[in-house]
Amino acid sequence: MCLNANKLLLARMNKGLSINEVTEKTSISRFTLYRLEKGITKKPSAATIKKLADLYEKEVSFFFKEE
Repeated sequence: MCLNANKLLLARMNKGLSINEVTEKTSISRFTLYRLEKGITKKPSAATIKKLADLYEKEVSFFFKEE
């Protein structure tokens, strides 16, 4: 199953966080976040998506569902 990049971007925006703020809070690189939100990387590591899910207060499965 592939990551839904749009849901990832919307979750960040709904929290009012910049990419830099997410990087600081998760230690995920800006490059990785950019690639995830643009849909370039479709299958992130479990650790990466778990950090984002925790920060955005979402279930991991939320980011893999179709809209």
